[in-house]
Amino acid sequence: MKINKVIAVILFACMLVNVLVGCGNKQDTIKIVMAGPLTGNSAQWGEAMKKGVELAVEQINDRGGVLGKKVEASYEDDKGDPKEAVNVAQRIATNADYVGVIGHYFTSCTMAASPVYQKAGIPEIAVASTNPEATAAGDYIFRINPTNTHQGAGIVEWLVKEQNKKRIAFIYVNDDYGKGIFDIAKNTAIDLGVEVVFEGTTAPSGEQDFSVLISNVMNSNPDALVILSFYAVGAQLLIQSNKMGLDVLIVGSDGIYSPDLIKIAGDAAEGTYVATWFHPDNDAPLTVQYLKDYEEMHGEPSDTWAPYAYVATMVLADAIERAGTTERSKVRDALKETKQFESPVGTITFDENRVPDVKDLTLLFTQVTDGDFKLIK
Repeated sequence: MKINKVIAVILFACMLVNVLVGCGNKQDTIKIVMAGPLTGNSAQWGEAMKKGVELAVEQINDRGGVLGKKVEASYEDDKGDPKEAVNVAQRIATNADYVGVIGHYFTSCTMAASPVYQKAGIPEIAVASTNPEATAAGDYIFRINPTNTHQGAGIVEWLVKEQNKKRIAFIYVNDDYGKGIFDIAKNTAIDLGVEVVFEGTTAPSGEQDFSVLISNVMNSNPDALVILSFYAVGAQLLIQSNKMGLDVLIVGSDGIYSPDLIKIAGDAAEGTYVATWFHPDNDAPLTVQYLKDYEEMHGEPSDTWAPYAYVATMVLADAIERAGTTERSKVRDALKETKQFESPVGTITFDENRVPDVKDLTLLFTQVTDGDFKLIK
């Protein structure tokens, strides 16, 4: 009996040690979470974000982690739907283990979810949300990409100053993204003395007949058409414009900068100009190294938005390290103090609105040539 009791005590002690060790392992990691569209029509962008985060986490951990601990990332699917983004944010906000959020992708999802993060006091770094109001929920909300203000003005200035265009037509997706860029672009055109000859809208997604819209563009006699949309709608516009014989310079916003635009539109995309904040032909050393590392890890080239998720993760890790703690309010304070953080997408210095200072970033222009986006600026 005594021997059995001794064995029982030893077994209990071993079980207790295993439990304690397991708990210790959990406490020895720093947990972050990415939120974006991992399923549905926009899954390619969410998957790109995920791959960017994965690369950053691997590199951070290979260098010793943060505060001497490994970083562990989880992934939440908002399906590109603002309502689902709120559900995701509520799940994240109730998990005290998470130190920060990378995401969301769409402006509409960020603006729906950010009040939840703000109320919970958890830092969020949006990856591709361009509306200037995307960080308005409060001081826990940051973004790693420039705003519609910079892109809308930049596209029109390029058309006027580089392409000498004077009569511009606009087609924009009727959501926070499209309308946000359009409002800035239209005001810039007016300020530059350029005539806005037509403005029309599309639904955010789905098969659509644009024949009336394109006819109205053609009847307005523009010398340039600006498409402010995402790649699926953008591809349809290009196909139908080509069939109807629209023959003007076409430039699209960064929302249509996707290999899928070319896959869907085919020859109809040839010659189209597209704005972007990131291009693989950029020869900056950190960009070159990132592209090499990404392809080595994932076996494919990086898309446009993966590097922003990568940089957002690196910036969050840097802030946690500088804060010296995982306490969310102190991490937020450290994020606010981010200055001259060199990255593959440019130098990151957050301004008073928790947005990168645009003087350190450059809007690039590409042209679809032989089935690829060729950098022209």
